[in-house]
Amino acid sequence: MKTIRFLTLLIAGATALSGCLGDYNPPEQKRTDVIVIINEGDTAGNGSVRFYIENQSYLNPAIYGLSGNIQSAMMFQEHLWVAANNPDKLSSVDLIYETITELPITELQTPRQVNYYAQSSGNKLFVSNWGDSITTANDHPNAFVAVYNLSNYSSPPTILPCGSDAEGMFVHVDLGKLFVATKQGVVVFDLTQTAMPRDTLIRSTQFSGNAKQFVIDSTGVVWVSYSDGGLMGFNPETYAVVREHAIPVDPLTGAIATDQYQTKVISYGSSPAAIYATDLSTGAQTMLVSGSYNFTGIGVYPVSGNIYAADTKADGKSTLLVFDKDGRKLAEETNVGIRTKGFSYFMVIN
Repeated sequence: MKTIRFLTLLIAGATALSGCLGDYNPPEQKRTDVIVIINEGDTAGNGSVRFYIENQSYLNPAIYGLSGNIQSAMMFQEHLWVAANNPDKLSSVDLIYETITELPITELQTPRQVNYYAQSSGNKLFVSNWGDSITTANDHPNAFVAVYNLSNYSSPPTILPCGSDAEGMFVHVDLGKLFVATKQGVVVFDLTQTAMPRDTLIRSTQFSGNAKQFVIDSTGVVWVSYSDGGLMGFNPETYAVVREHAIPVDPLTGAIATDQYQTKVISYGSSPAAIYATDLSTGAQTMLVSGSYNFTGIGVYPVSGNIYAADTKADGKSTLLVFDKDGRKLAEETNVGIRTKGFSYFMVIN
């Protein structure tokens, strides 16, 4: 029987069990490492997801029918939750049977990111939205996060207004906090209260662009990328800014990932086209990969430390590139989809 597990849960479970099993030798299990390739698609509505099996170097056929302009995907409860905005919708892909369910919700307005919050009182799904309003400066001033109860989609969501141009989100389960990247900075909501009130706004002292995407390092510091080439680290409990570094980053997506040990941030720039590793303690940077690329996505599989990148040409067709942690190319798969935007990960235990 297949069992799908979140990577973070597998690691946490192994840590919790170590040292208490004595001489017990569990039966050998087969592990499949799956990288989810998220393809945005174009106006033809050909957004898709594909599964690359890392320990078999095998690329599954694409799953279509998810709309165009796919923005993000998140693993939860053996499903891949996919947010798209052409048209606006949220879909669920069953990872065992690869079937698609379009969720019956109508509140989405240019959805961007999807995340979840697992709790005993009921699991919640968060979707950040730009909102339908747009200014002459191309800002979206009525951005919000829609919070859905996963046990009852028909219930109206809780709407959390959060400023302009909401993008990435980070849920800190232990603290019960939701962090949302916006044009104004990082907006914080208190998830320990039923109304999930807004708590504060964390601002960068060095960067003035839009906050974009989050990662967390090995010390518990949360980092957010900025569209003008910034990286801000803050204490998620006190909200104090710890360190800030200038890094090469995609100004449109702010795509970042942490390395296998969560001590470095992996990002890419366009001048030159290269992938970099930035030490989060010192800010020191190492160029890992360079060449005639047009990078449109980046990720790191935490188990192997391998770096996943997308190279997208003028016709929109993307090539998957796999590098080891030092930048040596391990694999290349052409035509994996239209405009690869990012990556997600999970394991299958047989």
